[in-house]
Amino acid sequence: MFGPVPDSGRTFAATRLDHLNSTDISSIARILVLIGSNADEAKPFIKGQNDTWNALLPYTGARTENDRLSLILTDHLVQSPIAAYSVECTKVGIPRWRYVFNPGFPNEIFPDSGVIHGEVAFVFGTNKQENATEFELKVSQ
Repeated sequence: MFGPVPDSGRTFAATRLDHLNSTDISSIARILVLIGSNADEAKPFIKGQNDTWNALLPYTGARTENDRLSLILTDHLVQSPIAAYSVECTKVGIPRWRYVFNPGFPNEIFPDSGVIHGEVAFVFGTNKQENATEFELKVSQ
């Protein structure tokens, strides 16, 4: 997961307030913002968790406990902040596009690894063409 890096106060110097007040101050450019995330963002960070949470945190759409924890952490650490930022963009008149990359391809490099940063190859057209499904070929155009 990639996020802002503290830089002696510039990055975290009231940026959220600046953003929310930018209609009055106009210190933020009104350019289109592309905000994206992937399903399974947290998957690499939870590998090997035990089954303790199974009874405590039921989460639909998960086949294994690692999948369940990945869904929970991805929602909490990635999707929620992105959704909040997207709403704030709308409030202050900044145009934005938001995407969630979540295809299920049968020929993943690492079986059952999920999406993680799988969109990169499709964005740059470097995904494998051999044995690609029709959907994969369409997505990569």
